[in-house]
Amino acid sequence: MMLKRTMIFCLVVTTVLLTVHSYAFDQLANKNLQFKGKNDVNIVFTKFGTQTGNLGSVVISPGRTESSLKYEELSFDLIKEGFSPVFVINHRGQGLSDRLLKNRHKGHVSDFNHYYHDFNIFIEHVRKDRVTDKNNLFLLAHSMGGAIATGFLQTYGTDQFKGLILSSPMLGINLNGKSETRVLLETLVACKTPLGPECNDYAQDGDYVSEDDTFEGNNNTSSQERFESRKSRWMNMPELQLGGPTIRWVRESIKANIKMRKASKVQLISDLPILLLQAENDVTVSNSKQNQFCLTVNKVGGECSLQLIPNAKHEILMESDQLRNQGIDYIMDFIKD
Repeated sequence: MMLKRTMIFCLVVTTVLLTVHSYAFDQLANKNLQFKGKNDVNIVFTKFGTQTGNLGSVVISPGRTESSLKYEELSFDLIKEGFSPVFVINHRGQGLSDRLLKNRHKGHVSDFNHYYHDFNIFIEHVRKDRVTDKNNLFLLAHSMGGAIATGFLQTYGTDQFKGLILSSPMLGINLNGKSETRVLLETLVACKTPLGPECNDYAQDGDYVSEDDTFEGNNNTSSQERFESRKSRWMNMPELQLGGPTIRWVRESIKANIKMRKASKVQLISDLPILLLQAENDVTVSNSKQNQFCLTVNKVGGECSLQLIPNAKHEILMESDQLRNQGIDYIMDFIKD
């Protein structure tokens, strides 16, 4: 009798473990979907998770050069915390989405507003998904993705989201001491001068070269493991590789940044709680412009909490564990509040 009960108990435990394992595997599955963005550009996004999380759903807007696949680890972390599904877009001209120029390595956009248009269609698809928690939907954005998220919300409204998390947002580019006005003038002259550079020429850097892509001296992360993971994916999937930005991309980005920092524009998103994670050692975007933006949000009656991550480089959510965990903790506290 005792043996029989033991066998039944073991069978029940085995069944439960298999069920839990199956559920966990199912929840961590990902699926690539696509739609037509502005001017029929094919835009791809990835859905992580198959069920509604008990704490809500999350949309992620990546930075320049990034694909949705780079956010696999973060998406799984969010799912384990209780947020699902997690949707990550590949912005036009990068990642898994269509490139805009014959040279696939050029980071280009002809009009920054096209990013907003694409993102609006993306959100329509997210909200139509039957397992999306439409009443608890959060927007998390990094670097250029932060500029896109901010401009999108200012253009299409904030009522679809419960909160905005900005990680090292590109609210201003680090122009190495030059003013935005001066660079706008330089790009205008470059684009208009006969026999001069084309607007789709590189503004800096060039095609991606794997030999130059080294962990030592990189400005993005102090985590060699996460750095090598991204590079390995680029080696295995060359279609993800992206080089420097074009003159037109720089010009469009600066124009968009100046516009989105205006008090009249900030007022449009003042009803949405904002968490801004700032990397102390960021040399890619302007921390002073982030400070200005957050201060403006609070001045117009909004709620912007700026949290500095000491010693962090630009990619806070791809940083070493000690630094990354600080960012994750701030995000969890913000969302769960």
